[in-house]
Amino acid sequence: MVEKLPAETLHEIFERIIQTDNSNENLSQLLFPCLLVCRSWCLNMVQVLWSKPFHLLRKTSSKLIQVYLDGLSKAERKDLIAAGINISIIPSKTLFDYMSFLKDLNFELIYNSAQSWLESKTNEDYENNHLMLNNSSDIEQQTFELAKGLCKVFLSHCERLKSIDLSRTMTPTIPNDYLSIIKLPSAEKALSQLEEFKFTARDLDRDILPDILNYCNSIRSIDMFSIPFLTDSMMEDDTDRRIDSLCRFLSSQRKVRRLSLHIEFRNSTNDKIASIIPSIGQIDSLNWIKFYSIDFRCVTAGDIVEALSNVKTLLFEGCTLTLTDIRPQRTRFHRLTKLAFYRFKFSLDVMNVLIVSCEETLREIQLRGTISDNSPNEAKRARLISMFTGCSKLEHLEFHSSLFLFGTSSEIMDELSDAIPPSLLEFYIDCKCLPQELDAFLEKCNANLQCLALSTEDVKANINDEILVIVRKYAISKNSLKKLIMAGLSDQSINSSRELEATRKVIKVDTPMQYAKPLSIWN
Repeated sequence: MVEKLPAETLHEIFERIIQTDNSNENLSQLLFPCLLVCRSWCLNMVQVLWSKPFHLLRKTSSKLIQVYLDGLSKAERKDLIAAGINISIIPSKTLFDYMSFLKDLNFELIYNSAQSWLESKTNEDYENNHLMLNNSSDIEQQTFELAKGLCKVFLSHCERLKSIDLSRTMTPTIPNDYLSIIKLPSAEKALSQLEEFKFTARDLDRDILPDILNYCNSIRSIDMFSIPFLTDSMMEDDTDRRIDSLCRFLSSQRKVRRLSLHIEFRNSTNDKIASIIPSIGQIDSLNWIKFYSIDFRCVTAGDIVEALSNVKTLLFEGCTLTLTDIRPQRTRFHRLTKLAFYRFKFSLDVMNVLIVSCEETLREIQLRGTISDNSPNEAKRARLISMFTGCSKLEHLEFHSSLFLFGTSSEIMDELSDAIPPSLLEFYIDCKCLPQELDAFLEKCNANLQCLALSTEDVKANINDEILVIVRKYAISKNSLKKLIMAGLSDQSINSSRELEATRKVIKVDTPMQYAKPLSIWN
């Protein structure tokens, strides 16, 4: 019966498998048997697999390029031959028009695979005593021409792209002119229903945002890293023009649900970030936003709350935000459930504004970074910990070692046990606390924890054994704890496997090599 499913249903199922299991390196091999079920399955699976082939292979592939080259028409072959690519003028026959299935265009992956194809072709010509390319610059130029030529064909064959990635993170030597593919004749139609836009680059002399804006305003996800405000040759007027372009682009994308933004400025232009925040605030559909390595020099915490009052997830990674507004707080976060400060430098006033503004809705919070205030440690500690008491729906709290500079682990653990709301389910703490401190914390804490994460790196074996006993006792008495994470636990970190195995009979115990950002917040 399964082979009789409608084609639309099959296609959606296969797409969901690829989207939800894209971390599986053998995914394409696992799906291969689907090609053999029947004609309908084969056609739908081919379309799905070839919608993002460069992503699924996870490595450069000269064979993939060869399949695409085999499917070129005579006219398309002439264009590549004129650009110096050594291919036959006579087309080959392929089972499908594979280029028409492409939905995710990533120039860097295409470029790297094109380079692999040229290198294999060069070696093949050399072995057959044919002329060899003179130097690496020849290969680089031909790689660029081949990648650009293939992109031209992709844009003309595929009806609508879903995603375009114009980054060059792995291969920064790709010439700046790669962005000219946006100006190709078929680009406007191919990008008209774009849903995902990624752009990661530095020091570019071309602003592509007006072109993308002219083509579509239906983008759902934007990932922009290191917008080019760094070139020494740029005058202030040029910088203003670029920022105005970015603001227009952001404020016009009214369907964006997810935004990741990394903007670098020179010191003289750092204050210009202030104009970007209100532009983001005009995106009513925005649910998820991440700011990366941004110095909010002229932005206050109140500006952030006012502009982003409707977001559900707000993440700061590597950011600096120390200004507060002397004006009365005019608004609050209405839907914010996830708030993260990772490798941050914030003032307590800023953190208080942000946390208090969402205390009625906040469910997950991560704190890992530096407090910029100069007040005594005791005052810092008391104020920081008191911020959690009003978060009546808080379920996930991460409190990291950098914040333990404000006092001893005993003081902080004791005060946290009083401040943590009863709603808390998951508690991550990567400081090294003594077994008796952990025992006192668990005894005093009002929450029925379901997950406890501890750092055990460089902790003596006998101490880890004691911690396992304490956690096991808590799990049995509370009957709520389901999972223990002991990051950094090695074979040498316990006297024997007896305590570990005894604990695993009661709850699940994970022992990752080191702490990692939880996917529940950052994905």
